[in-house]
Amino acid sequence: MQIEQFEKTYENFNGNSYVKEFYLRLNDELKFNLDFLHKAYSKFNSKDKLRLLEVGGGPTIYQLISASLVVDEIVFSDYVKNNRLEIDKWIKGDLNVFDWKEYFEYVVNLNNDKMKNLDVKKVQNLLKSKIKKITYCDVYNENPLHPLNEEPFDIISTQFCLESITNNEDSFLL
Repeated sequence: MQIEQFEKTYENFNGNSYVKEFYLRLNDELKFNLDFLHKAYSKFNSKDKLRLLEVGGGPTIYQLISASLVVDEIVFSDYVKNNRLEIDKWIKGDLNVFDWKEYFEYVVNLNNDKMKNLDVKKVQNLLKSKIKKITYCDVYNENPLHPLNEEPFDIISTQFCLESITNNEDSFLL
């Protein structure tokens, strides 16, 4: 598929509808993901100045909740403009975006043993403050964040992006 066709395919993608279809209920698979991310990020020292790049984050932020407790900065990237706009609207408190409260509650409960002063609102605001940039990303480019020239990242995170960008095996293997 040529890049122009690929871009056209996603120009009307509705991130809000997507999250309502796939994330409305915090099911066992999503809890497994949150548990895994909690364990992974628990291994980092929150005193370090860590930078995280989220690659192909889509219209979702659940994958960054545990990260926000240990990283200093998050650069959120996605190919689809409407996904980036959805994240921007969430950060700005738009009432028409998906409510991730159940996900925050789950992660806060995972951290109660170590961080007694956490509450959902605090962690939501923390994550919003840690997302310093929302930018375009194309994993088919040698420099996926082009034209940005970023300092190196300590952590690169991607959830369901690389396996979702194509249904063509040859393109996937590139």
